Amino acid sequence: MTTSKTKARRHVSLSEAALKPGSFPCRLLGMGFFLAWIVGSRFSDNLFIGAPSNNLLGLASLFDNGANIVALLLCAAFARRLTPLLRNASGVYLVGVCIALGTALGTFAPASGKAQPILSVVGAALHGAGFGFMFLQWNDVYSRVPMRLVSIAYAGSYLISALLFFLCLALDPLIAALIECSLPLVSAFLLLQNNSLLAKAEAEAAEAEETEGEAAQAADSPATHWRFPLQPAVLMGLYAFAYHFFLHLSRPSSVSDQMGVVLIAGIVVVMCLFFFDRFDLRILFKIALPCMTGGLLLHILKIDAAATLIGVLTNLSFTGFTLFTMIILCNICYRYGVVALWLIGIIRLISKVFHLLGSYSANWLSGTYADQAFVADAALALVVVVLVTVCMFSLNERDFAATWGITPLAARTKEGAEESGAVTLAAVMGPHEEFAWRLARVARHFGLTHREEDVLALLAQNQSVAQIEKTLFISHGTAKGHIRHIYAKLDIHSRDEAIETVRSMYGPSSAGTSA
Repeated sequence: MTTSKTKARRHVSLSEAALKPGSFPCRLLGMGFFLAWIVGSRFSDNLFIGAPSNNLLGLASLFDNGANIVALLLCAAFARRLTPLLRNASGVYLVGVCIALGTALGTFAPASGKAQPILSVVGAALHGAGFGFMFLQWNDVYSRVPMRLVSIAYAGSYLISALLFFLCLALDPLIAALIECSLPLVSAFLLLQNNSLLAKAEAEAAEAEETEGEAAQAADSPATHWRFPLQPAVLMGLYAFAYHFFLHLSRPSSVSDQMGVVLIAGIVVVMCLFFFDRFDLRILFKIALPCMTGGLLLHILKIDAAATLIGVLTNLSFTGFTLFTMIILCNICYRYGVVALWLIGIIRLISKVFHLLGSYSANWLSGTYADQAFVADAALALVVVVLVTVCMFSLNERDFAATWGITPLAARTKEGAEESGAVTLAAVMGPHEEFAWRLARVARHFGLTHREEDVLALLAQNQSVAQIEKTLFISHGTAKGHIRHIYAKLDIHSRDEAIETVRSMYGPSSAGTSA
């Protein structure tokens, strides 16, 4: 596990105003064309007579996945050296051309006769390597912009990719295949536009900081304790395993899969566009587990009428958790200057390994126990049990920031140091993370029970006793009793004092107590 101390905002962090929002949103959505290339089929089934042999498909898959893993390893190992290379025009277009060429070779190889094996393998290698590099190139872009823009861009990109997929399904296969080959080039062009605009904005922001003397002030800002977010990485891998294990066992309709993408991505886009201050991104991981377990259990129960619902639920879950994880990781890079190619490269590598484990396990199970369906159902049930168990103990909502490896150093000192070194938590956390962090510290400091912490959270959000009763499903007397105990433990006498205690714990709050 990597542990380090990082100065809050030690790099140039751009505000939305600095980015001139009108010039960015459309370009930021360019990742959608890349994602559409990923989720789109090759659209070559009806182009040529005959299909590749299983041996050839297996060999192409081996080169594709192998090249992808090598690309991710290179980016993680040599992140600082590769970052400038992958940002310049030659690096961006080289990756785009490799992906487009690899896609074309894989799609049209069946028409090449005896050259098909060579073209398929070369195309697969270019396809896999380009996939790894461009995915991290886009995340490098998203790691340099504020969280609201990242949320809109990431979710919007998923939405665009699904809509383009549906469009290609409605077109002639040859036209759809040509469009798919061109999508990486379109994405590369928009990627380059983003890099140019960001470089200009960062230069202007750095110049403004030097002029106003803010650079020196930032250098003296409070440090944070940062460690690699191992628990979220394991969870990301587990979700990848469960989803692809199920996918290769059942092979559901790709149409229903993309319906799940449209649903979850559309909700995130709308909420981030119009209600970002009131939208808690953690809702994505809260709904991911019930959706995934619900979809898998419906499949085990063999409810044929629920086939579409199963595809929607499982893809909604996997997409939602992926969106949540990638947005948070990009925001970590944005706030602390962590190199995106390193952090996200490792997370993506873990996800890819679990993806392959899930796919190959399902294929092996299907081949070995083809006539024993109960074995596959038992294995899927075991996956559900493991997923639920790990989720229960891994993602700690009460101490969200620490779960993701981020804690202000002042939180690790004694009381006197905490009070004397007031940390501006806005420099290291978003409003929801800050509220959860403060609340957890108050509860631990004063010895509140979990239920009392829940009541205090609602009190701090200005909820009435009646609202607290309804939210927590408790009686009026129980709610009043918890409030009396909280007041006694905190040595306070009113709701306002409770709110002030949460707001002032470990330094002044930047966003109040609004969760």
